[in-house]
Amino acid sequence: MKNFNLSAVLLCLLFAIACKNDEDVVKPDKDLNICLLTNITFAGTDAITYEYDNQKRLKKANHAKDAVSNENYYKEYDYDAANRVIKESFKLSDGTLFSYFAFTYNNKNLLEKIAFYTKSAGNSFKHEYDKILIYSGTNKIEQVKSLNPDDPATDYRVAEYTYDAKQNISKVQEFVVNGTSKLNDLTTEYTYDNQNNPYLNATYLGIGAETISRNNIATEKETYHLSGLTKNYTYTYQYNARGLPTKQIRQSDTNTLEILREYACTE
Repeated sequence: MKNFNLSAVLLCLLFAIACKNDEDVVKPDKDLNICLLTNITFAGTDAITYEYDNQKRLKKANHAKDAVSNENYYKEYDYDAANRVIKESFKLSDGTLFSYFAFTYNNKNLLEKIAFYTKSAGNSFKHEYDKILIYSGTNKIEQVKSLNPDDPATDYRVAEYTYDAKQNISKVQEFVVNGTSKLNDLTTEYTYDNQNNPYLNATYLGIGAETISRNNIATEKETYHLSGLTKNYTYTYQYNARGLPTKQIRQSDTNTLEILREYACTE
């Protein structure tokens, strides 16, 4: 069965984009021009197509067979009465549910917990992990804790976020925490372009730099402190008339990844 990386999963939880350049983050409004992401193609082969309901909420993401699992699968999204995503279900093409994310919100309407479950014996599901989001006084994510739900008080990981003046995530420091010990094993630093991030005003916002920053990543530097290894990436884009990226090239020392995006925009 295919394993899912949370950052990659949340990257695909979009999607209504308000085409504005104000300094403050503005949620989509019915009077604004709206663009819906309809298709993403990775490396010319793996494709995701998106379906929306009559409220322009993401309802389904169809994944073509990929090179890892050779399986067709899709994701379905459930909402509460406040139009918040409360569940993301992963299903095979025959409708079999094999894993899901459950989302919990606090009294400020901010996402505070992400729980991940995978199918085990029979029809039961195993609670694999929780991610707990901690916010600043200005409602920006400051920390994300990754916990074992069976023993949340012991070893866990925490990611700490730093922002630049434009509200882009400029640095993420990741730590392994064991009791009073806190070891920084990975730091990722980012710079950005000046164009619209297609994930910014999303129906559901993810928790990584690519999904909650105002602009698109231009450079990325990963430093692995235990080994001393450093990885560098550069990003180049082509944009449509609304300043949204239609083609993205991610270049490292060893490989190149191309991502194509298609939108449906109203006038």
